[in-house]
Amino acid sequence: MLTIIGFILPTILVIIESIDMGNILLYADPLATLNGMFANSISSIFAIDLFFTVLVFFIWSYHQAKSSI
Repeated sequence: MLTIIGFILPTILVIIESIDMGNILLYADPLATLNGMFANSISSIFAIDLFFTVLVFFIWSYHQAKSSI
């Protein structure tokens, strides 16, 4: 249930932002997306935290997959 909610809520917000900006799913204009992500210090902190979390997840996943073989 939490997975479904975690998928639907951000997707709704991305769709609303995409319609408002005309930047379809925030991929049509990557530079505008990055400028928005780093528009102020608060959004920059969240973006850097997210990037770091994803990087740690990928490193952990790689090592887990490698050690389970």
